[in-house]
Amino acid sequence: RLTGRKAVVVLDPTLLLNKEEWAQAIPVKPVLENDYIFCYFLGANSEHRKVAEELSKKTGIPLYDMPHIDEFVPYDLQFNAEHLYDIDSEQFVNLIRYAKYICTDSFHCTVFSILHHKQFLAFDRYSDPLMMSRNSRIANLCDITGLSSRRYTGDVLEQMKKPIDYDRVDERLEKEKLIYTSNTDELTRCLNRHAYENDMKKLNLSEEWIYISVDLNGLKRANDSYGHMAGDELICAAADCMRDSFHEYGKVYRIGGDEFAVIITENTSQVEELIHGFDSNVANWHGKFVDSMTVSYGWVFSTERNWGSAYEISKAADARMYQSKERYYKKSGADRR
Repeated sequence: RLTGRKAVVVLDPTLLLNKEEWAQAIPVKPVLENDYIFCYFLGANSEHRKVAEELSKKTGIPLYDMPHIDEFVPYDLQFNAEHLYDIDSEQFVNLIRYAKYICTDSFHCTVFSILHHKQFLAFDRYSDPLMMSRNSRIANLCDITGLSSRRYTGDVLEQMKKPIDYDRVDERLEKEKLIYTSNTDELTRCLNRHAYENDMKKLNLSEEWIYISVDLNGLKRANDSYGHMAGDELICAAADCMRDSFHEYGKVYRIGGDEFAVIITENTSQVEELIHGFDSNVANWHGKFVDSMTVSYGWVFSTERNWGSAYEISKAADARMYQSKERYYKKSGADRR
């Protein structure tokens, strides 16, 4: 609301693996021998810890927690839980796998609770209205998976013991994964050609937006001189620079080998500042196989004149990009290959 920009909800990468695939990635091994309630609170809200204590008292199941993860929390000194220290990432996942119940205000603890079909409750980490948006990741996750009822509302025991239809949850996650993978370039994790074609059809020529055509310089030379790992490094680096520079204001697509398109739909009046930031990101990049990178680009406003289609705008941007590329090779004297 404050910025006037649309927030795009995307699938977190941890959700791309299911329970069985995570078992292959992280060995299944219990950390504790007894039944327990696992508490993983990053926030300092003492009331959440008191709710967990209430659950422990009503069920007779002991609490285990990992205190002072993000900050020192005074209440943890009196929190009626067994404190676990020096827990690594594998043990963290296994604590979730074998827990009877889970209380958390952590997004990724919520993710792994869902993936491992656990009975859990998610708490809002922040109560300050200025920080409420920081709770949105858990809220969006619960909404996507149909688990909004797992956000703590009051009666801890009744809410915790309410059955979860994980078959339905898994169906929702599979659908989200399919959408994500069908629209994502495997190498760069940018949007792919399929997403590009769909979005091009939705663009409104009566609204102002900017099409930027971007192309790497000297990719073939890098492949021939240093191998395809160097070429992939350049392609991924270019994608990273574009995401860093433009993702808040539009979308980045990989539409060919070293060809990218950026469509800016927000803050179009700041395009020169965005381009300057992009230039800086590219100039400051240094890779493992290749020391530096250059790109050519051209951009076009949808409002420059009356266009017949979004593709006509893309062709105009391509033409300006090739003019930029011509100037680069003429100035640098580099091999045009």
